Amino acid sequence: QVYLAGGIRCAIAPNRTDQHNPFVKDDFNYFNAGVFIGLRQSFEWGLLTADVNRARAELYELRAAEASATQSIRLDIKRAFLAYQQAEVELDLTREGRRVTREWLRTAKDEYELDPEQIKELVSAFEAFAQTEESYYQAMYKFNLTIARLEQTVGVTYSF
Repeated sequence: QVYLAGGIRCAIAPNRTDQHNPFVKDDFNYFNAGVFIGLRQSFEWGLLTADVNRARAELYELRAAEASATQSIRLDIKRAFLAYQQAEVELDLTREGRRVTREWLRTAKDEYELDPEQIKELVSAFEAFAQTEESYYQAMYKFNLTIARLEQTVGVTYSF
């Protein structure tokens, strides 16, 4: 750094005689001026290099974090999508099971109307129907949750 500095000091007392002797100090009458040219050089090259290396290390750290986050986001999306697919398959299976148990219940009801001794078959059909209804609604709940998680992970809302 190169710089230029200067200054002026002046004091005048009209009732005082001006002293021209260099050995006598006169604090009331004086005039001083000066100009200075300066050069400032920092000899801290090692510290400057350390700062550059620290900044470079932070850059590499941020790039690694970005790459890790990108991979993590992809993995989260893949997990959410696979969970959605599995829940969809489970829902389809429970729908099919629900349809089959309804048919069984209908058949058992018809048989009971023809032969009242078939009450055990009707009770078994009702129990199976209740279990499949429960599993159907649990699968529907799980399916809706996986859709919500997938939408949250992807950041997009779909309406079916």
